[in-house]
Amino acid sequence: MVKKTNQFLDNYRLMTTLSNYSIENPSPHHALSDARATLKLATKLIENGNLQI
Repeated sequence: MVKKTNQFLDNYRLMTTLSNYSIENPSPHHALSDARATLKLATKLIENGNLQI
């Protein structure tokens, strides 16, 4: 979804994408922390109207 919304990122790794959306991930590469950060990203995309579920 992020590729459709923001086509100008250097890459679409989780940390790059989170940084672009000003979301912090205090413990990268830890499952729970990555899951929480991904949820925050999804929430932002929904709020911006870029993701519908």
